[in-house]
Amino acid sequence: MPFGARKNLGLVLGIIIFIIGLLGLFFKIPSAINVIAWILAVGGLYLIIESITEFGARRAIALLVAFVVLVIASIPILNQLSIISFSIPGINLLVYHILLAVEGIAMIINAFGT
Repeated sequence: MPFGARKNLGLVLGIIIFIIGLLGLFFKIPSAINVIAWILAVGGLYLIIESITEFGARRAIALLVAFVVLVIASIPILNQLSIISFSIPGINLLVYHILLAVEGIAMIINAFGT
């Protein structure tokens, strides 16, 4: 069982993000891509912060997942804010919900680490 406020918060956030991802995969939930992109970006930042304290392969996998999710999620956000002038064509809600589920799993696994 994870101990400490940071690990418990990571576990709860991981479960919530994983459930949002699964609900979006199995049911048609009306949601905007921008809202899901913000959830992914914030979750990716938290996963980076949380995985710094891990060791070994768990740290490498969590950082890889966090950076990939953060890059994919931040491109539409930066495009919406007119900071960059390009976007990733062809990314729909299904891809975002898959990324939410993967990020949630990584956060849950990371919560039971050191």
